[in-house]
Amino acid sequence: DIEKDIPDNRTNDGGVDICGRLWIGTMNVKFKEGAGSLYCVDDDLSITKKIQSLAIPNGLVWSLDNQTMYHIDSPTRKVRAYRFDSKTGSIEFEKVAITVPEELGSPDGMCIDEEGMLWIAHWNGFGVYLWDPIRGILLDKIDVPVPQVSSCTFGGSNMDQLYITTAR
Repeated sequence: DIEKDIPDNRTNDGGVDICGRLWIGTMNVKFKEGAGSLYCVDDDLSITKKIQSLAIPNGLVWSLDNQTMYHIDSPTRKVRAYRFDSKTGSIEFEKVAITVPEELGSPDGMCIDEEGMLWIAHWNGFGVYLWDPIRGILLDKIDVPVPQVSSCTFGGSNMDQLYITTAR
């Protein structure tokens, strides 16, 4: 029922914080700039709008110490860092952690590894890129033989396998 009064909007990427709250973004089906928002759904199913005026909300992860939430609005090519209070679910913009150069595509879904580095799928970037969110620098890339790389996550019995999704 998120934004049921806005028929041209749909949900997009989301994530779950350490306290089990669901965070989910909305976007316009025609990619209208600023039509989307980021919401938090609490355990009592109450919904709170946290960020508005987004285009394509993507890539939502928390730092290992749960003090920082990272979020992407894909057309901006930026990963933004927010101070995160796990007790209340409140966020406060801190900084732009990463700016992705246009020639590398747009940042889409992402995950975080055990060293606190961000693995980001790059739409039209033919890969998953490894970024250091503290220094804002590119560290590595896993090539993928298709342009529309959409997300990634760690799995396997030792959480040492990177699963990558793509679209067409």
